[in-house]
Amino acid sequence: MPRTVKVSVPAFDVQYLSFRLNDFIERLIVLRDSVPETYRAGAEICFETGVFHDCVELEMEVSYTRPETAAERALRESEERQRAQLREDQEREALRALKAKYEPNQ
Repeated sequence: MPRTVKVSVPAFDVQYLSFRLNDFIERLIVLRDSVPETYRAGAEICFETGVFHDCVELEMEVSYTRPETAAERALRESEERQRAQLREDQEREALRALKAKYEPNQ
């Protein structure tokens, strides 16, 4: 079954941004326009702040979700199969070790 994929759009470094409102709005428009039009209505922006050497820093992340592609689905399913096989191999090895420990004559 196809799933959705969260895609992060590279944002700009706010600490080097001129804080004129029009400059900020123009940069936001560029970010918005980097999201495919089909997914813009659901795009999200997240702001995080922190203090670094007595300066306030602002980090932004713009993201949107879209259905996974056939290639992404195939890769995900392949990785899931590999993890399941690895888990089974580890469980079988643990079972062999327990049998050897508790049933040494069988």
